[in-house]
Amino acid sequence: MSLLLLSTKGASRPVSRWFVTFFAAVNLFWFAGYIAYSGALNIGDHVFVARVLRWIPAWRRFAIVVGMALYVRGGRFMTYVLRVPGCRRRT
Repeated sequence: MSLLLLSTKGASRPVSRWFVTFFAAVNLFWFAGYIAYSGALNIGDHVFVARVLRWIPAWRRFAIVVGMALYVRGGRFMTYVLRVPGCRRRT
């Protein structure tokens, strides 16, 4: 929902944009981290669902990869959203 707020006119002010972006980042990173955490340590809600639905054991590796990919992608997206106009990137 916060990503939708970024596309509205209300998020054009810098303070609003920062707040909505950080709110989205916390939620995205929490979700991605929990997926990787569940897969790595075999605990949590995803494990319960996997047992009930009788998923193959490879779901854990898949969860770790997906969680880490979402984490990296989320970091890149937040960097893009929070870029400062007019600043040059160092090489």
